[in-house]
Amino acid sequence: MIKAFTKKIFNFFGYNIVKFDRNFYGLKHENFDLIIDVGANVGNMSKLFLNTFPYAKLYAFEPNPLNRNDLKKIKKKFKNRFTSVFKGVGARNGFLELNIHKLHYPSSSFLKLSKIGAKEGSEFTKVDLSVQKKIRTPIVTLDNYFKNFNLKNKKILLKSDTQGFEVEVLKGAKNLLKAINIVIVEANFTDHYEKQCNPIDIITHLKLLNFELKGFTYPPGINNKGEILGTDFIFKKKN
Repeated sequence: MIKAFTKKIFNFFGYNIVKFDRNFYGLKHENFDLIIDVGANVGNMSKLFLNTFPYAKLYAFEPNPLNRNDLKKIKKKFKNRFTSVFKGVGARNGFLELNIHKLHYPSSSFLKLSKIGAKEGSEFTKVDLSVQKKIRTPIVTLDNYFKNFNLKNKKILLKSDTQGFEVEVLKGAKNLLKAINIVIVEANFTDHYEKQCNPIDIITHLKLLNFELKGFTYPPGINNKGEILGTDFIFKKKN
């Protein structure tokens, strides 16, 4: 029922949702050369990418210093295939304050939790999401970081999970996105963070850059009222 409701929403705005199979969301045949994991957290998705695409090199961007040891363990296992970059990613180079939720690292963000987000997030995670710590964090744009890389004829996947900061990440990757084939991006359906982007913002931004929404990586999360909280979208560059 939730899937049907979500499909109707996007059909209303003129978008079609294509169901992906379980073969890594229909992407396993892509044979990526480069994977960019923005918001890597402790690296669980990075490890899944590296194991699924054995010829790919992966760059993991993670601003939370409390996750460094976990990412260093991945480096020991995958060696030259894995590079961790302990910086945030945004629309411009500089510094921002990272709001760290010490009991639930994945919900940490450069944006502040809204009242609704603090309440629903705590109910969903079963832990207190009060901000425990603020850290001044260096920010880099993806365009700046990869500007000297030879990306010609490379198959590239970008994944962004940045808790409402996704469009800022994409704004700083305008040139890089010309070389990217697949984008996987988190989308929040409720205003969990102040000044966060919404799903239509993400879809519109990527549509202007010739990307088409193709599906989801997992069923949408829902709250106890049956409302959609969020999911990850898969976008593919049009030929």
